[in-house]
Amino acid sequence: MAPAFEPQQDAPLELQGGAGNPSLAVNDGPKSRVTVVGSGNWGSVAAKLIASNTLKLPSFHDEVRMWVFEEVLPSGEKLTDVINRTNENVKYLPGIKLGKNVVADPELDNA
Repeated sequence: MAPAFEPQQDAPLELQGGAGNPSLAVNDGPKSRVTVVGSGNWGSVAAKLIASNTLKLPSFHDEVRMWVFEEVLPSGEKLTDVINRTNENVKYLPGIKLGKNVVADPELDNA
């Protein structure tokens, strides 16, 4: 499933700087939140990339939510619990750390 990018509120952008040297700046305002709907291979990769970018961009909250269809792994653990404990989607993207700011959530309304 494709990631959903729906900012809650966009911070207004302004051009700053002198003539011939404009720069883009984000006004102080509400920060946008990001949720990735889906946690398969592509959803996990999207969450990883987005999470690393939100840490660098002041207009976004650091936390990135990832909606996960809840599954029970052969070990008996819930997939969301394992993702949140290890920062890795061990079923769909094993061996790749998603980032400590990715939070797996099985409840779509919460995510």
